[in-house]
Amino acid sequence: MKAYELVLKNSKKNTYQKISWLIVAMNFFAFLYIAYQLINTNKYHWPLLGAILIASYAIIFGVLKRKEVSKQPQFSIPFIIAAFTWVLLHNFWFVLFIFLIVVFENISKQKLVVCVDREKITFPSFPKKELKWSSIKNLILKDDILTIDLHNNKLFQALVIEKNVNENQFNEFCREQITRK
Repeated sequence: MKAYELVLKNSKKNTYQKISWLIVAMNFFAFLYIAYQLINTNKYHWPLLGAILIASYAIIFGVLKRKEVSKQPQFSIPFIIAAFTWVLLHNFWFVLFIFLIVVFENISKQKLVVCVDREKITFPSFPKKELKWSSIKNLILKDDILTIDLHNNKLFQALVIEKNVNENQFNEFCREQITRK
């Protein structure tokens, strides 16, 4: 059984990264504010420590690691620091919120792989979408752009960044599957 895998460009990766930095910054400023509010008590140490650790991570990653172009920030570390700090402050709703953010961030960083085989096309979405050949009017790969045209007049187009496939063979395979349906 012949199957093709095409890796698509994730055009929203930078947006997800900016949102993650924003959430990290919000936690940092929240911890500073809470530490300031608790300065006259003995409980100000935990939010201050959380803010310092988050700032340290941001400085280390922002200054030292930014020179390496291939490095993407791993937000798990500041999110774990923030979650642990919120636990120490007994704000468990924030811990749940941060846990959900970590889950969605990991989902958003996955490779977007389209799998094309004899039975179906698996399209990377959340949750994964499976397209039967009977619902496809045309599927073509040309100049590193994958185009899927459906019978219900929906059209998917995406830039392919990794492919281990000959375009002509792939297009011929797709034509065979569409006519076979």
